[in-house]
Amino acid sequence: MGPPRIDIDPAEWEDERGDGGLLRCTLQINGLLMHLEAVAVRDTKAGVLVAAVKEDEERLLALDEMYAARWYTIPITARGRRKARDYVLYAVPFAE
Repeated sequence: MGPPRIDIDPAEWEDERGDGGLLRCTLQINGLLMHLEAVAVRDTKAGVLVAAVKEDEERLLALDEMYAARWYTIPITARGRRKARDYVLYAVPFAE
């Protein structure tokens, strides 16, 4: 048996600024509320992933400092958009 699977319908993602660069939804895992955040990324000519929206670059730099792992992306078609973009996901616990 593999790990638990979570599928999030595109309609569940909230576009935080209306530019599609930062999406957020809420998950509850074993009673802990978490924001699942998705930062839109793009590949540079050098093959490096950077934030698609400049103001999200700090988020990606913070992730880089916390985890020395290669980022994986997932395509998401946000609500109101026609085309999927690549996103890096991370979860942040929070309290109500």
